[in-house]
Amino acid sequence: MNVKVIGTGPDNSCLLEASPDEMAQLLGFYSHYDGGYKRPQLGAIVTVSEMYQRLYDLARRKGTLTQTAKELRFLADLLEVKAPVIFPQAETATTEKED
Repeated sequence: MNVKVIGTGPDNSCLLEASPDEMAQLLGFYSHYDGGYKRPQLGAIVTVSEMYQRLYDLARRKGTLTQTAKELRFLADLLEVKAPVIFPQAETATTEKED
């Protein structure tokens, strides 16, 4: 994504030029074709900091999230090993009730 600075203000603010897709991505959408995306009107205030904060938090917690994903995969693998023992009993109980 490339956003072009086309002007600056006295308080170090910037006037930016962004394509329709870049604007949509700043607002958390994949593209301007996504359902729910509405192009901001002239003078609209776009809170980019909220999207940035979410991404920053995810990046900062990458280690914890990676470890959690590993633990969940491990637990899922344990359940798959046990599944043939657990689920056939449940299926047998179901078929007995139907008879």
